[in-house]
Order: sequence, then structure tokens, then C-alpha cells
Amino acid sequence: MSLLALFGLNIDEDKFALAYADDMIVGLAGKQLLELQEKLEQLVNNINNVYKIWNLRINPDKCETIVFRRESNHLSKNALTQIKNFQISTPSPNTNEPINIPHKTIVKYLGVHIEQLLRLRHHPDIQLAKAKAAFKANNRIFYNKNICRKTKIICYLLLVRPILTYAAPIWWNTSAAVFENYRVFERKCLRACIGAYRSAESNFKKFIMVDSQLKTPQHRQAATTGTTQRTVDLTRIYTEKSLKIPPQLWHPNNLINPIKVY
Repeated sequence: MSLLALFGLNIDEDKFALAYADDMIVGLAGKQLLELQEKLEQLVNNINNVYKIWNLRINPDKCETIVFRRESNHLSKNALTQIKNFQISTPSPNTNEPINIPHKTIVKYLGVHIEQLLRLRHHPDIQLAKAKAAFKANNRIFYNKNICRKTKIICYLLLVRPILTYAAPIWWNTSAAVFENYRVFERKCLRACIGAYRSAESNFKKFIMVDSQLKTPQHRQAATTGTTQRTVDLTRIYTEKSLKIPPQLWHPNNLINPIKVY
């Protein structure tokens, strides 16, 4: 924290930083992009100079820049051109020559993919693809007839669902279509765990829906593992706890403060 305060980070409203282990986000807020570009480059180089005292360096190849902006129809052509050409540089740790830091429209921090419009549309799709890969990698568990159903469901809860619900408390913009993709995949996983695929009532023509109307204990247990409801619950719990934090304990950075009720 003393390093961040040394550069005025998290003290002024237009300069903020987040740090976790060896990962750090440094950001500036403002309306003049060219001015922000110069200030950000100077700030990064100043931090790098302090790192040199401790024989540390910033690796430009592992750094990325992003400009959070409004929709294109709210910006001028000049502003869009400046965003496209946004670029800062920092000395290379090996040759000490200036190297441009890559500019991205989507960045990854602590496993969360953040877009420049802050809509979080890509992260759920990426997590769904990872969950499908995890389910495929553990097919021998979920389709094994010698393993009981309860064990398979526990394995699903431990191996697959944490990937699906990663960073779920901040999925504020998740659409119904994304949740439907989650439900389709989850029903597939739970049908594999239970070993029941088509219902006898439909003459085995329709897939069994994992809901509260199913009678068997295995089906009832599967109904309580719903990823969609769990995601909604995580978001509600996070918001409810955040609103209970007294104002005197709020962080100086407005981006870290809890959600306010207006």
C-alpha cells in the first residue's frame, strides 16, 4: 500500500490501482485520451524505476493496456481513432530499450475477462467452454456404471460447477440466452450423473428435465445443484453483504466501493 500511495494511487479519484500477489492494475480516469496516455506511460515508468531499486522489472510482454469507453455511436471519429492508436511503452528488462505494451479490447485479470465496454459478455462463454472441457476430461467418472449417482453428483459439484460459477457475483449483465446455454449443459451433466436420459411418460422420446417435479431422491438432489439459481444466489449474497458495509469503511477508490442504492 505504501508503494501505491507513493504515486498518489487510490488517493486521488482519477488515479487508482488494484494489486494481488504479483499482479497489479494501474488506471487513470479522464476525458482527454492523449493526456491520459502520457500520464499512464509516465506512471508505469516511475513504478518500474522503483522496482529497479529492488532488482525487479516490469515485463512488457506480460502487460496489456485497455481503454474503457462508451458505445461507438456516442463517440466521435477522432475519439475512436485515438482509442485504436492508444499505445504506451516501457524499457525492456533485458536491453533497456523501449518496448510497446500490447493494447487490447479484452484483458484478463485473476481469471476474469474484462471488455472495454464493461459488459462482461465474453467471460461466461469462456467459462462455459472450460466447463465443457472439464466434463469431457472426466467422462470416465460421470459415465462409469460402477460409481454411485451421489458420488457422481459430488464430483460434478467439485470439478465442473466451480468453473461455471467463477466470478459469478459480478455477472450483472448476463442475458437469458447465456443462462439457457448453461442450463442445457448442466442438464447434460446431471443426466450423465443420474444415468436417466428419457422419461417413460413420453414413451422415451423426450429428455428428462432436471427440476423439482422429478420424484426420485437422485433427481431431487440434482435439482438442488442448479448452476443458474446458484449464480443468481451468489450475486444476491454479494450485493446484500456489500450494502451492509458502513460508509466510513469504504475504500477511497470509487471502483472498489460497494454498490450504492439510489
